[in-house]
Order: sequence, then structure tokens, then C-alpha cells
Amino acid sequence: MDVGCWLLKTTSANLLKNCVNPVWGLLYSDGASVFLLPISCVDDQSYLLPKVLKLENVGLIHDLSCSPCYQNCHYVAVITSSEAGLKVSVWEAIEEEINEPFKNSKDAYICGIPLPQGQGLAWHPINNVLCTVCQNEAFIFSNDSQTGALEKIKSFSGAERFTSCCWNYSGSLLIFATHSKLLFYNFTCDTADPCEPVFSFVIGKFVRIFKTLRLRHQDDLSSRGAYK
Repeated sequence: MDVGCWLLKTTSANLLKNCVNPVWGLLYSDGASVFLLPISCVDDQSYLLPKVLKLENVGLIHDLSCSPCYQNCHYVAVITSSEAGLKVSVWEAIEEEINEPFKNSKDAYICGIPLPQGQGLAWHPINNVLCTVCQNEAFIFSNDSQTGALEKIKSFSGAERFTSCCWNYSGSLLIFATHSKLLFYNFTCDTADPCEPVFSFVIGKFVRIFKTLRLRHQDDLSSRGAYK
């Protein structure tokens, strides 16, 4: 059932992945602005009234992601780039500040080349931890710091360019994708080194093995048919 739609002028890739927030509603970015589409009544007004949320002097928005619920709190992370560099910002979703949710944030500047829009953020499913991926580096940040800034707890770099990342369902594995490999890391929040490499998986090699096995299977079926 359609409950509403809008025609929005876009300046870049549309970012809708992981953007449904139970406090604010649907967050949407066109690469230059962030739109809030409430999915419930706000201040006794009609629901589904779009609002434009302005981010001050942030430049291009590369990714936008809503977190799971951590101890009854929800967060929104944004990667932006400007002349000052690449920045990760995290806001807490507070229902009373729905008209100005982007007021207080925890920030961290990172060095790296951003991925294409919509591929640079992955929230941990259980802990208040965020993984940020650039083409040449990746970072894990803790959002539990009381200093007002994101705390970097791990960084990664490799010979190959990163293309994306994700967590498994329990958050015990962090997986990076490069152009030819999948890299698996055990993740534990309570250790000095939270990520331990487990193994790497060569994607091209698997595809070649799969094709070889499939051809052999087809040959076996053909040879069996020939003897019938």
C-alpha cells in the first residue's frame, strides 16, 4: 500500500539503505541534503510531511546509516567530505529534537578515498560500534566514548582496494570485500586488539573451481546418458 511519495531533485546516488529510524522515520539523502520523512504524527501535524535537515558545511554526503537499538538508544551515522577532509559523524536520535536532530554529534576525521555512495558504513548488530570503509583503509569506531568524539579502536589497510564490509548476525565476524577476496576477522569488544584475522577467501578462485566442478558434473551426466 502506498502511503505517500515525493519527487525529489537528486544530485547524486540515492541513499536509502539502513535508513529507517524508529524515532525519526525515514532518512533519505540525495548526496547534498538529508530529508526526514516522518512515519507517525509529529507535534499533532499530519504524518508523512517531509522535512529537509541541513548539515552545516559538510560538502558531499557519501553514506547515511541508522543503527540498531543500543540500550534503548538509536543513532544515525553520516560520512561527508569537504575541503577539511573526510568526516564520520554520529547523532543520537532523540524524539524531542525531531525538528532539529542534527545539533550535537560525535565526529572523527579519517584519511582515505571514499567508496561510491551508500557503501561505507556498517553498524555492529549488538554493540555500539561502527565500521567505516574507504577504498584504501577501514576503521572501527566506538560510539560509547564520553569525550564527545568517536573513539577509533582499530584500523585496517591492505594491498587491495576495499569495496564494502558487513557483520555477521551475531557480530562475531567482520567481513571485508576487495576486488578479488573476502577477508574474515573475529571481533571481540573486550580485548585490546578487537579484530583477529581468521582467513581470506579468493573470489575468482572459487568461481573457477565452481565452473570446473559444474563442467565435470555435466560430463558425468552426459557419459551416463551415453551408456543407457
